Amino acid sequence: MEKRRGSELIAIIGTNGTGKTVVARMLIEKFNAKRDRLNGTKKYPANYNKLIIYDPQHRFQDLLRKGDFEIKLNNKNWEKDVLRYKSSLIVLDDYKELFRSNNLSDGFTDVMSARAESGLDIIFITWFPRYILPRLSQFINKYFLFKVNCKDKEYIDRINGEEDVVLNIKSSLNKEFKKYTPNEYSNLYPNFPFVYFNADTNEGKKVNFK
Repeated sequence: MEKRRGSELIAIIGTNGTGKTVVARMLIEKFNAKRDRLNGTKKYPANYNKLIIYDPQHRFQDLLRKGDFEIKLNNKNWEKDVLRYKSSLIVLDDYKELFRSNNLSDGFTDVMSARAESGLDIIFITWFPRYILPRLSQFINKYFLFKVNCKDKEYIDRINGEEDVVLNIKSSLNKEFKKYTPNEYSNLYPNFPFVYFNADTNEGKKVNFK
Protein backbone atom coordinates (compact mmCIF):
# COMPACT_ATOMS: atom_id res chain seq x y z
CA MET A 1 0.00 0.00 0.00
CA GLU A 2 1.12 3.58 -0.37
CA LYS A 3 2.01 3.96 3.27
CA ARG A 4 4.30 1.45 4.92
CA ARG A 5 2.39 0.06 7.85
CA GLY A 6 3.88 -3.02 9.47
CA SER A 7 3.23 -1.74 12.98
CA GLU A 8 0.19 -3.88 13.71
CA LEU A 9 0.60 -7.20 15.47
CA ILE A 10 -2.86 -8.25 16.62
CA ALA A 11 -4.05 -11.12 18.81
CA ILE A 12 -7.65 -12.35 18.90
CA ILE A 13 -8.12 -14.56 21.95
CA GLY A 14 -11.17 -16.40 23.22
CA THR A 15 -12.69 -19.81 23.81
CA ASN A 16 -14.53 -21.54 20.99
CA GLY A 17 -17.81 -19.92 20.04
CA THR A 18 -17.25 -16.58 21.74
CA GLY A 19 -16.92 -14.50 18.56
CA LYS A 20 -13.30 -14.55 17.39
CA THR A 21 -14.13 -15.42 13.80
CA VAL A 22 -16.65 -12.57 13.54
CA VAL A 23 -14.00 -10.01 14.48
CA ALA A 24 -11.34 -11.64 12.30
CA ARG A 25 -13.65 -11.52 9.30
CA MET A 26 -14.45 -7.89 10.05
CA LEU A 27 -10.74 -7.02 10.01
CA ILE A 28 -10.15 -8.95 6.79
CA GLU A 29 -13.15 -7.32 5.12
CA LYS A 30 -11.79 -3.92 6.13
CA PHE A 31 -8.44 -4.84 4.57
CA ASN A 32 -10.17 -6.06 1.40
CA ALA A 33 -12.13 -2.82 1.08
CA LYS A 34 -8.95 -0.78 1.52
CA ARG A 35 -6.98 -2.71 -1.08
CA ASP A 36 -9.88 -2.50 -3.51
CA ARG A 37 -9.71 1.29 -3.23
CA LEU A 38 -5.94 1.33 -3.67
CA ASN A 39 -5.94 -1.11 -6.56
CA GLY A 40 -8.49 1.12 -8.25
CA THR A 41 -6.10 4.06 -8.24
CA LYS A 42 -2.96 2.48 -9.70
CA LYS A 43 -1.40 -0.80 -10.76
CA TYR A 44 0.61 -2.49 -8.01
CA PRO A 45 3.19 -5.27 -8.34
CA ALA A 46 1.74 -8.78 -8.09
CA ASN A 47 3.13 -9.32 -4.59
CA TYR A 48 1.46 -6.21 -3.07
CA ASN A 49 -1.84 -5.85 -1.19
CA LYS A 50 -2.40 -9.57 -0.63
CA LEU A 51 -4.20 -11.59 2.01
CA ILE A 52 -2.08 -14.42 3.41
CA ILE A 53 -3.93 -16.95 5.56
CA TYR A 54 -3.45 -20.13 7.52
CA ASP A 55 -7.03 -21.35 7.69
CA PRO A 56 -7.29 -24.98 8.87
CA GLN A 57 -10.99 -24.60 9.76
CA HIS A 58 -11.83 -22.99 6.38
CA ARG A 59 -13.40 -19.92 7.96
CA PHE A 60 -11.99 -17.33 5.58
CA GLN A 61 -11.91 -19.01 2.17
CA ASP A 62 -14.59 -16.74 0.74
CA LEU A 63 -12.50 -13.67 1.56
CA LEU A 64 -9.54 -14.70 -0.58
CA ARG A 65 -8.96 -12.87 -3.86
CA LYS A 66 -7.03 -13.83 -6.96
CA GLY A 67 -3.32 -13.85 -6.17
CA ASP A 68 -3.75 -14.24 -2.41
CA PHE A 69 -1.69 -16.88 -0.63
CA GLU A 70 -2.92 -19.72 1.58
CA ILE A 71 -0.39 -21.35 3.89
CA LYS A 72 -0.60 -25.14 3.84
CA LEU A 73 0.70 -27.33 6.63
CA ASN A 74 2.69 -29.48 4.20
CA ASN A 75 4.50 -26.43 2.83
CA LYS A 76 7.77 -26.52 4.73
CA ASN A 77 8.96 -23.28 3.15
CA TRP A 78 5.89 -21.16 3.82
CA GLU A 79 7.87 -18.51 5.69
CA LYS A 80 10.09 -17.92 2.66
CA ASP A 81 6.99 -17.67 0.50
CA VAL A 82 5.47 -15.09 2.85
CA LEU A 83 8.62 -12.97 2.72
CA ARG A 84 7.90 -12.24 -0.96
CA TYR A 85 4.84 -10.15 -0.10
CA LYS A 86 4.62 -6.42 0.60
CA SER A 87 1.92 -4.24 2.15
CA SER A 88 -0.13 -7.32 2.96
CA LEU A 89 -2.15 -8.86 5.78
CA ILE A 90 -1.22 -12.20 7.37
CA VAL A 91 -3.92 -14.07 9.31
CA LEU A 92 -2.93 -17.19 11.28
CA ASP A 93 -5.91 -19.05 12.75
CA ASP A 94 -5.40 -21.84 15.31
CA TYR A 95 -1.74 -21.85 14.35
CA LYS A 96 -0.33 -24.37 16.86
CA GLU A 97 0.45 -26.88 14.12
CA LEU A 98 2.64 -24.33 12.36
CA PHE A 99 4.86 -24.01 15.45
CA ARG A 100 4.84 -27.47 16.97
CA SER A 101 7.83 -26.82 19.19
CA ASN A 102 5.95 -23.87 20.76
CA ASN A 103 8.74 -21.62 19.55
CA LEU A 104 9.10 -19.23 16.66
CA SER A 105 10.81 -20.88 13.73
CA ASP A 106 13.88 -19.21 12.25
CA GLY A 107 11.83 -18.54 9.14
CA PHE A 108 9.06 -16.76 11.00
CA THR A 109 11.63 -14.79 12.96
CA ASP A 110 12.74 -13.50 9.55
CA VAL A 111 9.13 -12.57 8.75
CA MET A 112 8.89 -10.68 12.03
CA SER A 113 12.12 -8.86 11.33
CA ALA A 114 10.98 -7.87 7.84
CA ARG A 115 7.41 -6.89 8.64
CA ALA A 116 8.04 -3.17 9.23
CA GLU A 117 10.04 -2.70 6.03
CA SER A 118 7.66 -4.92 4.03
CA GLY A 119 4.49 -3.41 5.48
CA LEU A 120 3.12 -6.67 6.86
CA ASP A 121 0.35 -6.66 9.46
CA ILE A 122 -0.22 -9.93 11.30
CA ILE A 123 -3.31 -11.28 13.09
CA PHE A 124 -3.03 -14.29 15.40
CA ILE A 125 -6.24 -16.11 16.40
CA THR A 126 -6.14 -18.53 19.30
CA TRP A 127 -8.21 -20.04 22.09
CA PHE A 128 -5.97 -19.33 25.06
CA PRO A 129 -3.28 -16.79 25.99
CA ARG A 130 -0.80 -19.61 26.61
CA TYR A 131 -0.84 -20.46 22.91
CA ILE A 132 0.76 -17.12 22.11
CA LEU A 133 4.41 -17.98 21.68
CA PRO A 134 6.63 -16.53 24.42
CA ARG A 135 8.96 -14.70 21.99
CA LEU A 136 5.95 -13.31 20.18
CA SER A 137 3.86 -11.98 23.05
CA GLN A 138 6.13 -9.02 23.79
CA PHE A 139 5.56 -7.57 20.31
CA ILE A 140 1.74 -7.72 20.19
CA ASN A 141 0.25 -4.24 20.46
CA LYS A 142 -3.47 -4.78 19.80
CA TYR A 143 -5.85 -7.35 21.28
CA PHE A 144 -9.45 -8.38 20.73
CA LEU A 145 -10.21 -10.25 23.92
CA PHE A 146 -13.14 -12.58 24.45
CA LYS A 147 -14.04 -14.78 27.39
CA VAL A 148 -11.42 -17.42 28.25
CA ASN A 149 -10.96 -20.11 30.88
CA CYS A 150 -7.44 -19.75 32.18
CA LYS A 151 -5.50 -18.87 35.30
CA ASP A 152 -4.64 -15.26 36.05
CA LYS A 153 -0.91 -15.96 35.67
CA GLU A 154 -1.40 -17.15 32.10
CA TYR A 155 -3.28 -13.96 31.26
CA ILE A 156 -0.60 -11.76 32.80
CA ASP A 157 2.28 -13.67 31.18
CA ARG A 158 0.95 -13.50 27.63
CA ILE A 159 -0.93 -10.20 27.42
CA ASN A 160 1.07 -6.98 27.44
CA GLY A 161 -0.19 -4.38 29.86
CA GLU A 162 -0.29 -3.50 33.52
CA GLU A 163 -1.30 -6.44 35.67
CA ASP A 164 -4.33 -4.81 37.27
CA VAL A 165 -5.63 -3.64 33.90
CA VAL A 166 -5.44 -6.99 32.12
CA LEU A 167 -6.89 -8.88 35.10
CA ASN A 168 -9.77 -6.44 35.26
CA ILE A 169 -10.42 -7.11 31.57
CA LYS A 170 -10.42 -10.86 32.18
CA SER A 171 -12.84 -10.49 35.09
CA SER A 172 -15.22 -8.19 33.21
CA LEU A 173 -15.36 -10.54 30.22
CA ASN A 174 -16.17 -13.54 32.41
CA LYS A 175 -18.89 -11.60 34.22
CA GLU A 176 -20.42 -10.46 30.95
CA PHE A 177 -20.40 -13.99 29.56
CA LYS A 178 -22.28 -15.30 32.61
CA LYS A 179 -25.20 -12.97 31.87
CA TYR A 180 -26.28 -15.24 29.02
CA THR A 181 -27.37 -18.82 28.55
CA PRO A 182 -25.57 -20.61 25.68
CA ASN A 183 -28.55 -20.03 23.38
CA GLU A 184 -28.81 -16.37 24.36
CA TYR A 185 -25.13 -15.88 23.69
CA SER A 186 -25.38 -17.52 20.27
CA ASN A 187 -28.29 -15.23 19.45
CA LEU A 188 -26.05 -12.19 19.99
CA TYR A 189 -24.45 -12.90 16.61
CA PRO A 190 -22.71 -10.92 15.24
CA ASN A 191 -22.56 -8.54 18.23
CA PHE A 192 -20.62 -10.65 20.70
CA PRO A 193 -19.07 -8.88 23.72
CA PHE A 194 -15.32 -8.34 23.69
CA VAL A 195 -12.68 -5.90 24.89
CA TYR A 196 -10.40 -4.10 22.47
CA PHE A 197 -7.12 -3.59 24.32
CA ASN A 198 -4.39 -1.28 23.09
CA ALA A 199 -1.12 -2.33 24.71
CA ASP A 200 0.60 0.86 23.55
CA THR A 201 -1.72 2.99 25.68
CA ASN A 202 -2.66 0.31 28.25
CA GLU A 203 -6.35 1.06 27.62
CA GLY A 204 -9.25 -1.29 27.07
CA LYS A 205 -12.58 -0.55 25.44
CA LYS A 206 -15.66 -2.68 26.08
CA VAL A 207 -17.65 -3.49 22.97
CA ASN A 208 -21.19 -4.95 22.87
CA PHE A 209 -21.47 -5.17 26.66
CA LYS A 210 -24.92 -4.89 28.23
